[in-house]
Amino acid sequence: MTATRSAALMAATLGALLALGSGQVEANRAEAKRHAKQGKRLFDLGKFAEAAEAYEKAYKAKPHPTVLFNLAQCHRRIGGSAHLKKALFYYESYLRNARKAADKAAVKKEMQKIRDELSLPSPKPVARPERPRRQVPAGQFTMGSNSRGARADERPPRRVTLSAFAIDTFEVRNADYQYCVQKKRCRPSRVAGDKRFNAPDQPVVAVSWSDAATYCRLLGGFLPSEAQWEKAARGSDGRDYPWGKGKLCTSANFGGAAGCSGRNPGVPEAVDARAADISPHGVRNMAGNVSEWVADFYQRAYYQVAPSRDPGGPESGVFRVVRGGHYGSPARRARVSARHRHRPQELREDIGFRCAYPSR
Repeated sequence: MTATRSAALMAATLGALLALGSGQVEANRAEAKRHAKQGKRLFDLGKFAEAAEAYEKAYKAKPHPTVLFNLAQCHRRIGGSAHLKKALFYYESYLRNARKAADKAAVKKEMQKIRDELSLPSPKPVARPERPRRQVPAGQFTMGSNSRGARADERPPRRVTLSAFAIDTFEVRNADYQYCVQKKRCRPSRVAGDKRFNAPDQPVVAVSWSDAATYCRLLGGFLPSEAQWEKAARGSDGRDYPWGKGKLCTSANFGGAAGCSGRNPGVPEAVDARAADISPHGVRNMAGNVSEWVADFYQRAYYQVAPSRDPGGPESGVFRVVRGGHYGSPARRARVSARHRHRPQELREDIGFRCAYPSR
């Protein structure tokens, strides 16, 4: 990889980021540009570790393929086994995200050099995930809440009728998600190189709504609707938490280390770590661990106009609905009726997903 090519791609980061969005997107773009500019300056000074940190911030503010390339270049320059593996990861991510890049051959050549230096074999094929599912029967349940702490967008509570469906017992794991990445259908998690989040049995996080939906389609499923998610989490009796009533730090991984007096770790746990966080339908981790993308667009007053049978959410919107609490959220967010919204392109370290499927 020539120094000229490296400098050109780093400069391209700034130009590419200029072309993105308005409003909040414009603010994110400006933040990304600022960090990318700082990263290039530090790289030119030979401060590769500091440059990598700046580019990480740029990518978090506004993902762009050339930032992935720049991160790979930083870790390549730092050297050492751990950083060379990170460089390999970021080069791979760059190729997946910049599918029309003119420098693919040069990048692949550089990746092979790294593999040779590390004496790494080619990646082993990942088997198609076969994870447990729970069947949720057709019928009515109470959706929404008037309980203390319920927000306006949870009201009014109403009886909703759903057709039967199946849903993953657990969140999708890092090990499962790699199947989609290796098939080149999904982009890698933004934190795939971070040991706090990348254990095989931890839920995959920091993936976009579209990548979550793609994974589910690849396995013959779909992201659950907001209504399907809530019924799977609470059953038919209108309970506040999957296990019933009462916020219990020992029942689910929420509240963070501070909020639960050190009893919860403040990071995602293995998906099967909390047997008590289980719903009447046998679905796990609906209150804690990580929040989850669902299919619906978000609309604050949707419950006032939503159909009572198989509601599928508004036809359009800026935000997608996210459901469930996560490892750092307060107890009120962990209630099964609580609704949250995020832009579908956000890559948050506290949002994962699970899939739903047609009923057998």
